[in-house]
Amino acid sequence: MPLLLGALALAGLLILLGRFSAARIPTLKAFALWVGAIGGGLMLVLLILTGRADLALAALLLGGPVLWSYVAAPRREGRRPWGGAL
Repeated sequence: MPLLLGALALAGLLILLGRFSAARIPTLKAFALWVGAIGGGLMLVLLILTGRADLALAALLLGGPVLWSYVAAPRREGRRPWGGAL
């Protein structure tokens, strides 16, 4: 049984790697942005729910300028951070 599960996991990984190699760069960037946003949001919620709201606030304060530079810099250049015109 574990051998079958390992073989299925390996096959799934190979299929995902094949799709990853055929993906376009903007698609990969959008995927990474979504994974980071969802992961960061989940981490903030877990920090708050486990009583570590001070760490959550510190993460927000440290991550805020990074997010702002990602969003505001392309707008100064006249384009959106995810592509396209304003």
